[in-house]
Amino acid sequence: MSAHPTFALRFGFGAPLPIRSVADVRTALGRTWPRRDTPRYLRARELCELAQAGYCRPQVAIEALVAAAAEQGLLHRHRASDAIDRFDSLFTPSKDHARWKRPSTDWQR
Repeated sequence: MSAHPTFALRFGFGAPLPIRSVADVRTALGRTWPRRDTPRYLRARELCELAQAGYCRPQVAIEALVAAAAEQGLLHRHRASDAIDRFDSLFTPSKDHARWKRPSTDWQR
């Protein structure tokens, strides 16, 4: 599983555009946005240019784009697959298991 959640932007009725790299950020910024004059959009554009030039990490540009898209209602979160949910449930201890493993502290006092 990825360390970062997968985000996608939905422009109009088209297919969602997944955001995974600075190139995806640049493509998304070139599409039609409701408002291109908001501070978050302008900041995302600036950070995208800095990330392409190597002056900031790509993840910073992606996070700025996600913030700008959320502000304008373009953010589309991918739901994790059912297989990942089942996998997580197999390796997440249940509350009963955690209670059974918890040591008693009464005798330590």
